[in-house]
Amino acid sequence: MSRRTLLAVLAAAVVLPARANVSADLAEDPLWFLGVLLEIGSSLAGTLGKQLWRLAALAAPGALGPALRRNPKVVGLYVIGIVLTLCEPPVDSVALTYAPMSIIAACAGLSVAWNVVLAPCLLGEQLTMMRVGVAATIVFGTVLIGVFGPHTEVRHTASEYMELLVRPASLVYYGCIVLLGCLVGSRIVRSEGERALPAVLAALGVGNQFLLKIATELIACAVYGASREGCTDRTGTYVNPFDSWEVYVVSALAFGISTAGLAVLALTLRDAEALDTLPIYQGTVIVVGAVSGAIVLQEQQNNEAWRIVCYCFSLLLVVVSLALLALRESPSAPPSLRLPDRPISWPWYEATAATMRKRVFACVSMRADALPLTAVPAKGAGQPSEASGLLTGGTKGK
Repeated sequence: MSRRTLLAVLAAAVVLPARANVSADLAEDPLWFLGVLLEIGSSLAGTLGKQLWRLAALAAPGALGPALRRNPKVVGLYVIGIVLTLCEPPVDSVALTYAPMSIIAACAGLSVAWNVVLAPCLLGEQLTMMRVGVAATIVFGTVLIGVFGPHTEVRHTASEYMELLVRPASLVYYGCIVLLGCLVGSRIVRSEGERALPAVLAALGVGNQFLLKIATELIACAVYGASREGCTDRTGTYVNPFDSWEVYVVSALAFGISTAGLAVLALTLRDAEALDTLPIYQGTVIVVGAVSGAIVLQEQQNNEAWRIVCYCFSLLLVVVSLALLALRESPSAPPSLRLPDRPISWPWYEATAATMRKRVFACVSMRADALPLTAVPAKGAGQPSEASGLLTGGTKGK
């Protein structure tokens, strides 16, 4: 199957979702905004955790084991980063009980904005026109996704969720994701120094949040009982999901796939800058989450046609932005496909970032010049200024 065919299959499944022969309860939760607020906090914690992984990698470069032995204090950065990152799944689970997956996936796009704000402060990475422009476009696209996405929750029983998971359209989607993952993985193996595609590979796993959504709904039914809408079968009989095998299998799959994806991302951040890696990762998570919600969970089946068209346009906007940033970072991309880029210099922001960075270093007992100079500037983005706090110690006079 060619890449064009793969994209055509996914697009057709989003725009023309086939209706499963299952009954569903439609519920517009008046507290859907609470799910949005929870996801905003989750995105901030997750972004900060991933940036701490990158900071630890810069403070202790090289192979992970020897690096940690050389600088044991860096272990604390990894531990805090892991704790903050692991806060995301449970908070996301609660948020998914209040709002559809398509809306929650869109709110996760705020991670891109958090990344642009925090990366210069924690990591000393250089802001450029391309990086800021792509981040702003992704945030704008995710806002549109939230506006035009479905606001009505479609709830199913445990047996109905299992029927959705084994529908022909769902099986085709699984095959496409596996094939796309194989294509990305083979490209990573063939291309030395590839920094964008590993983030895509990690997001292909984490972005499939439909398993987390199903596990969350089943657990909610077990907690609230028959009083919760969608927790009884067609005859009105309530069956505790904990008495069936589905909730355990789905929860294990959701945990395993997400953990594997986050592990790939953590390794990627040891060699790639956060201002490039995290937007590509988060943008891919948004797209995969939106597509899987439409195909597997059929969240678009009750949406109006014109809203679906606008929803697909919003996804396309995010995809194009990701492609531009990926081309900028790909060593094998032809120069003719790369847009011109230049650094952004805001003295007041660089001074603020330098002050915050020094405070962070003091908390973890790191030297002010712990960030390696060669790891900071983006490719083609120029050298950091003295106000950024990177040209310290012996590097000033050089």
